[in-house]
Amino acid sequence: MSNENHEEMEEKKCCCGHHHDSDSCCGNHKNEEHRCGCGCEDHENEEHQCGCGCGHHDAEKQIPDIDDIPDVPFPQPTLQSFSESIGTQALVSLGLIPNPMTGKPVVRLNQAKHLIDSIQLLFEKTEGNRTAEETQFMEGILHELHMIYISVQQKKS
Repeated sequence: MSNENHEEMEEKKCCCGHHHDSDSCCGNHKNEEHRCGCGCEDHENEEHQCGCGCGHHDAEKQIPDIDDIPDVPFPQPTLQSFSESIGTQALVSLGLIPNPMTGKPVVRLNQAKHLIDSIQLLFEKTEGNRTAEETQFMEGILHELHMIYISVQQKKS
């Protein structure tokens, strides 16, 4: 590369020491105190979308790399833990728990109904094989989910 080209490249180097294709610079690459350069000063607000395109605002909501998640041992499955797992999925479908993929609550009544019906099916198919504690737990979870479903359904109407 000629001296002239090298000097021209040095001139285009921005304040952060990096070369950019555009004139904009976030001012702080790979730094914990990231500044996107949009100038809006509202990055602490969860709902904020400044449109600067730096990608930093969504970085915390990105799905972690599957290789970074340790493969930890799980406890022995129980009827209660299985019912609770399905119930938690139903709460996500009812919009009471943010969707783990988007971080936002989304109501999916058909999906919620399917999950609640699945717990009901499990309850019916295990009749005569449950302990009193398991029966009480499942009745409670079904009652709560049915009440929440009706409430959410009425709000959507």
